[in-house]
This record gives sequence, structure tokens and C-alpha cells, in this order.
Amino acid sequence: MDVPVRLASGHHLKLLAIEAKVSNTAINSRKRLMEVTNKRAVWDGAATLYAYRTAAVIAGDFSIQRLKEAQNAGVIIFWEHRLIDLTNFLKVG
Repeated sequence: MDVPVRLASGHHLKLLAIEAKVSNTAINSRKRLMEVTNKRAVWDGAATLYAYRTAAVIAGDFSIQRLKEAQNAGVIIFWEHRLIDLTNFLKVG
């Protein structure tokens, strides 16, 4: 993972494993998102159910279909140009 984030006590997660991915073409986005999806199964299963989650911070050209597939597989998606969404997610609610 590119950035392991340990969440503050009181957050519903203990750890968020973040991968950064850039794609220059929609075709290349499949490879980039599959890398994250394959790692997600290992990382998310490393602790109590739902205590660890995997996210991807992405930039570039991504196929909508591939984004849906990654989200359906459990990857949380954040866009690089909207990092405020990631910041808000990390805040204790």
C-alpha cells in the first residue's frame, strides 16, 4: 500500500490502506483498478471484519465500468482533485 492510515479511536475503521493510481487511458484503468482490487482482499481480511478497508486515490482517465467494478468489490474511490472527500471520510463523525 502506498499510504497506511491509522484512524483515531472513535472512527468506525481502524486502518485505511490507500493506493495511489494514475491512468492515461480508460483501457489502462482496468489494470490499475485490478491491482487495488486484488490487494483489497488481503488487506481487508487482515483484521476484524470491517475494521480495515482499502481505498484508491485516482487521477487521470478511468472507465466508469471499471470504477463500478472496483467499488462493487469493496474499494473506496477518491479522486485526486477532490481530496477534501478523503479528508472528510477520515474525520471522526
